[in-house]
Amino acid sequence: MSRVNYFVRFVLTHLKRSFLMCLMQSFAKFVPGTIPFALSKSYVAWLSRFIRFHNQQHPEKLDANDIAKYLTHLAVNRMVASSTQRQALNAIIFYYKNILNKSFDDIGTFTLSKKPKRLPVVLSSGEIERLLNGISDPVYCLMASLLYGCGMRLMDPVRSQS
Repeated sequence: MSRVNYFVRFVLTHLKRSFLMCLMQSFAKFVPGTIPFALSKSYVAWLSRFIRFHNQQHPEKLDANDIAKYLTHLAVNRMVASSTQRQALNAIIFYYKNILNKSFDDIGTFTLSKKPKRLPVVLSSGEIERLLNGISDPVYCLMASLLYGCGMRLMDPVRSQS
């Protein structure tokens, strides 16, 4: 009996258990000791999301284009980080390679997640003036003025005080 047939039979005979538990047990059974338990839990979660995205179709019926569609969905619609997208890709590839004994030479093109560019928060001159005028203690006002005017780090005026 092939691994795929055994896996399908295993899942179908244990319908009372959740599908995720069946996947976890199949990971442990087919690939013992190769991945830690926490990583296998993460991989199972990604596989279940992948299967749900494709309307509960068995992964054996899906091809490289379906994987690319899912990875593009993660980047475009879910706006996940690139490391998250890579983890989903690794989980799917691991499943296909080690459990289904399928390998894909090329998954095809899919949209990669990009790190959002973060702009620094800058206060206007009027906001700085209101901030400094709102400090009543002259020592703290001097420290805040030094922080702003000299580009000091937060703890520099405190350390130079002694």
